Amino acid sequence: MVFAGIAIFIIGINFIGNGFKLFSEKTLKIFIQKYTDTNIKAFIFGFISTTLVQSSSLVSVLVVSLLSVEVLSLIQAIGIIFGSNLGSTTTAWLVSLLGLKLNIASYSMPMIILGLVFTFLKNKTYSAYGNVILGLGFVLLAIHYMKTGFIDLQSGIDLASYSMDGFIGLIVFFFIGAIMTVVMQSSGASIALIITALALSQITYENAIALTIGVDIGTPFTAVLAALTSNIDGKRLAFVHLMFNVITAFFAFIFLDQFIYMVEYISAYFLVSPTNY
Repeated sequence: MVFAGIAIFIIGINFIGNGFKLFSEKTLKIFIQKYTDTNIKAFIFGFISTTLVQSSSLVSVLVVSLLSVEVLSLIQAIGIIFGSNLGSTTTAWLVSLLGLKLNIASYSMPMIILGLVFTFLKNKTYSAYGNVILGLGFVLLAIHYMKTGFIDLQSGIDLASYSMDGFIGLIVFFFIGAIMTVVMQSSGASIALIITALALSQITYENAIALTIGVDIGTPFTAVLAALTSNIDGKRLAFVHLMFNVITAFFAFIFLDQFIYMVEYISAYFLVSPTNY
């Protein structure tokens, strides 16, 4: 099921790319330039977009697709990706504050049906919308298949038996977090699982932190996957995305003790219980 998800994901990317190619280049450029003409605007655009759709994977696919048809510049795309990185954390806040588990994959079938209907229309603009909607539907369906496949694989795994202390535990759980995110294609879903496991005391607080840093490394895999069918700028964007996350993860490890202390200090200021991990 995981491999089927990857195949559907690539199909979705192709539909999105074809859809943007059908749009009027002038119309797209006017819209994108209006909201991403500065670094700050591009960053905010990425943050808001990811917060609304609750999937940095979708935003990454859209950005790579726009970059491949030269609607976005590389600098604009990088700004959006950086904003998307921040926007992806809103899922974790929703899960931890509200106990809400979002499932955007439930919209995949209506989107695929709607997109398919639009592609049969003779109007070029409607056909473009149809291809984009159809592609997004396939991407959502792909994420669902990947996530379901992973859940089936881990259904018999007791995370508590893998709980470790010390530096070795950090390294092991770091790689688990990275692999988990690559397989599921959803950092939000990974964080939701981590928070759930932590709440059930299946893992320690330190293990959860290591898993989260690993998720940061696994997240760019979506952009890398999307860039396989993109132009040279799309591949450059994927590389920038990967390097940004690798560097931030590296500094998180180097200054882990200071980072934890800072979080505890801020939490105490907002009256968060010391045991409310």
